[in-house]
Amino acid sequence: RFLGDMPHGWVASDHIRSVLDLFAYEHEGNRSLVLAAGIPMAWLDGPGLALQDLRTPYGPLSWSGRRVANNGRTVVEIDVQPVRTQPPGGIELRGPWPKTSRVWIDGVASAGAADAIRLSRSPAHVRIELP
Repeated sequence: RFLGDMPHGWVASDHIRSVLDLFAYEHEGNRSLVLAAGIPMAWLDGPGLALQDLRTPYGPLSWSGRRVANNGRTVVEIDVQPVRTQPPGGIELRGPWPKTSRVWIDGVASAGAADAIRLSRSPAHVRIELP
């Protein structure tokens, strides 16, 4: 009947899951992977941010991003590596950049808003030019 320290284990696992969700989580409603929804822009400065083999329901996920100055403009570069199984709802970037930013996916301009950048496939290179 003694459960020992089990409640603390539950709290710890929820905390770890919350931290991992900053980088990537599964949106169960549309079965997509959502990336970068919880990271601050400052984490993309300097060498940037890189994740390697984060476990997801679709296989290991790796992605990297960094903010750089490019010809007087501020640009965020995101590289998403392929997952073993492409999520049915695709991959969506919801980072800390303004939704009015201009977006290119694999060199092609995207017409959608930058607050939810949809990737239909991976690997992908995303360039986000901040206003």
